[in-house]
Amino acid sequence: MKKNNKEAIEFAKYYYDWIEFATTTNSSHTVRTYQYSIKLYVQFLEENKKISTSSFCMSDSFCAANVKEWQVWMEKKRSCKAQSCNARLSALRSFLRYVGDKDIKYRYLTLETACVQRLKEEKRLIDAISKDAIRTLLQMPNLSTITGLRDCTLLSFLYGTAARIDEALSLKICDLHLDGAKSYAVVTGKGRKTRTLFIQKKLAQNLKIYIKKFHGGAIDGEHLLFYSRVGGYNSKLTQAAVNKRLRIYAKQAHEICKDVPLDMHAHIFRHSCATHWLEDGMNIVQVSKLLGHSNISTTMTYLSITIDAKSMAVMALEDEDTRKLPKKWKNDDGTLSSLLGL
Repeated sequence: MKKNNKEAIEFAKYYYDWIEFATTTNSSHTVRTYQYSIKLYVQFLEENKKISTSSFCMSDSFCAANVKEWQVWMEKKRSCKAQSCNARLSALRSFLRYVGDKDIKYRYLTLETACVQRLKEEKRLIDAISKDAIRTLLQMPNLSTITGLRDCTLLSFLYGTAARIDEALSLKICDLHLDGAKSYAVVTGKGRKTRTLFIQKKLAQNLKIYIKKFHGGAIDGEHLLFYSRVGGYNSKLTQAAVNKRLRIYAKQAHEICKDVPLDMHAHIFRHSCATHWLEDGMNIVQVSKLLGHSNISTTMTYLSITIDAKSMAVMALEDEDTRKLPKKWKNDDGTLSSLLGL
């Protein structure tokens, strides 16, 4: 039996401490991504570099050359898309930053991965669907059954609020406020940021019916709103389980409305809701805030907005005095100073 060396033991300790820290600052989905990314990197080191616990060395294992080769290995051997490779590279960088913060002698490892270029990603088409497709899909669950009622309420909530699927599945009863003049829910999104989701009157009424059916008379505010019937009130539904049910409904709805994709997944509701907001004339800045984006450029990419909409967004961000300033390129007198706006 080979003996573990000191650096291998350090590596294991840093990894477990990092994952424990990540669970307090990130969503469960992000933590799973972190775990899988490091698992893939370790697999690469073992298979391609023949590194074991006895031969492990931090400087050799996390050198830039190895990280670049790891990217090629994921892309070529595992057929990973550029987006997946880049997400895993970001996870590795996050881990090495954590290690460097904990021990200054390993801070150079952050620089090793910083020089590794991200792979070029193909521009993704936004997978929003029409209002008719949404309407048809929401008619598929059988409301006379308890499972159908749950599914319809969950899907209506996703579309009505543009919530991320993990935000909806993490929602507790106490996060809902349905009895005031304005109904809303408070969710925790990416980066542990909280935001308010406004709930329309009809959806609020349906949520009350759902809660009464699924949570009974003695309602505990700490119970999950959408829980697993197998695991109980504090057991989250998995995204895989939701998408599996959704594809069943999509297959049925596709026979009625061809706009419903057979490979339907929960995030399409978020895309579709935001797209429909824009089509109905909502300002892009408002949409960005409702989606929980910290940067409006994220919303631009997310929704593939037209150039005209981008111009409107910039206009909305500028104050009146800024818009009245003369355009320097219109006063060009042919001098270099004028060209540079000096």
